[in-house]
Amino acid sequence: QYYYVEAPLASTASFTLPDGSSIRLNAGSRLTYDSKFGKKERLVHLEGEAYFDVQHDERKTFIVTTERMRVTDLGTSFNIKDYPDDEQSEIALVQGKVSLSTSENECSLEMAPGEIASVENSGKTTIRKGGIESAISWISGCYLFEDESLDSITKKLERGFDVNIVIKNKNATKLKFNGYFENGSESVDEILYTLSQTGKINYSYKTGIYCISSLIINYLLSNGLEKKIILRNCGHSFRIYKT
Repeated sequence: QYYYVEAPLASTASFTLPDGSSIRLNAGSRLTYDSKFGKKERLVHLEGEAYFDVQHDERKTFIVTTERMRVTDLGTSFNIKDYPDDEQSEIALVQGKVSLSTSENECSLEMAPGEIASVENSGKTTIRKGGIESAISWISGCYLFEDESLDSITKKLERGFDVNIVIKNKNATKLKFNGYFENGSESVDEILYTLSQTGKINYSYKTGIYCISSLIINYLLSNGLEKKIILRNCGHSFRIYKT
């Protein structure tokens, strides 16, 4: 017999597993475990994003599986994000120690507190230091973007507000932004408006869909310069260099 807990779009869910471990699910996520949980091992399966505060038990390891990875833990706090429509999954270790393995990498990688591991669809794994605050900002109902791509931001907004957002220019998905927003006190319109004030994008709303276009890329396309220039992001502005 299997049990599952879901957090619909535009909401989060908090609950406690039979072993006392606390879980917080982000919008559009599901956690599944069976009735044998805790008897020999503590195994759960995650679709989406969740923050885990695991109860320590050396006799029974805590294991989280997702579509791309397997995380083994004895007792610690960490955040896992693995949505099916994301280009990569991510684990952020807040405290303690975990080992990470993927379907493409049989060897386990040990992580230290403050590290974030990213796993691409190919199975390639990279570990970096820093960015923990941004990774877990959703727990306090906030959005903290630190040099984050427009593609990643719009996916978070779609799940957090249950809206549809379309980026018209494919290359615009790679535009990077920084910002801090409080979910609940700031609407998706206010967030998109603030992002548009950087001069990088413009947006409109029609028939239930937010459409985003890049002001820079639109200019280049209209002037036939898309293959003749290099863009360098300088804060909130762009400098154009001819090749």
